Order: sequence, then C-alpha cells, then structure tokens
Amino acid sequence: MFKSNKKTPQKKEIAGLNRRISELEKANKAKDEKLKEAQREKMSEEEKLKAEQADLEETKASILREKRDLLVTKALVKAGLDPDRFSKRIVGDSEAEILQDVQDLKDLLDSSSREIADKKVKDTLKVDPPKKGTTPKKMTLDEISKLPNTPKTCKGIQRKWLYKIAKG
Repeated sequence: MFKSNKKTPQKKEIAGLNRRISELEKANKAKDEKLKEAQREKMSEEEKLKAEQADLEETKASILREKRDLLVTKALVKAGLDPDRFSKRIVGDSEAEILQDVQDLKDLLDSSSREIADKKVKDTLKVDPPKKGTTPKKMTLDEISKLPNTPKTCKGIQRKWLYKIAKG
C-alpha cells in the first residue's frame, strides 16, 4: 500500500553499478581524447587536415540526418499520422520528396480504411433485394384460414385485420 523510502539491497547495488559505469564512460572518453591528441601530434599537416575534414563530413552527415528526421516527423504530425509508427516508411531526402511521400502514405491509408469500412457496412447490411416485377400475391379468406396458427401467420388477434386486407 505505502511505498517505503528505504532502498532495497538490489536497488543500492544497481545505483552503485550505474555510477561506476558513468565514471568508466567518462574515463574512456578522456582516454579517447588523449589518444586522438597524441595521434594528431604525430600527424603531418596534410594528415591533420584530412582527419579534420573527415570529422567535419561526419558531423555534416549527422546534422543532415537529424534535419531529415525532423522534416519527416513534422510532415507526419501535420498529416495526422503517428511519427513513431510511420517515420521509417518515408523515403526521400528533399523536403518536397518527403512531403509527397507522406501525402501518398496518408492517401493510401485513407482509401484503404474507406474500402474496409465500406465492405463491413455492405456485409452488415447485406439483404437480398426483391426481384423486379414480382409483387406479393393477395390471399383469399380461405387461404388465410388454412395458414397454421403461429405468430408469424398473423392468426388470432390480427385475423380481423387480415380479413379486411383480403377483402380489399
């Protein structure tokens, strides 16, 4: 019912391990930076420029990916679609291609849902229509009295009503 503020031994151990992991990650990053600096000191000017250019290209590619992902998310939200479900289905690199692909996906989903709904409605309301040129036959009083005595044949209380129709 009430949550205690005491940490269980497992939670304490997990918290300690998480702290240790973050410390190790920081130390690893620092060592990586030192290693890169040492490698850069050993490089010639030309190699330093190439390494810097590679870093810049990697950063540029990362920024372009983030920009594209943002465009896709924005277009999906604007179209009323869930970005988490549909962002991987969108292709294209330019804004126009992304918008066109989102619109195509929305149109496809709308038409498919309409077709499914129409089919369900038709199946639900499916009734054999009356055949053309056929009209119900008027029954005579003798034919009415020969009908079995069930609620479907309108005997009993409704007999007078049927008599008036047959006499017609």
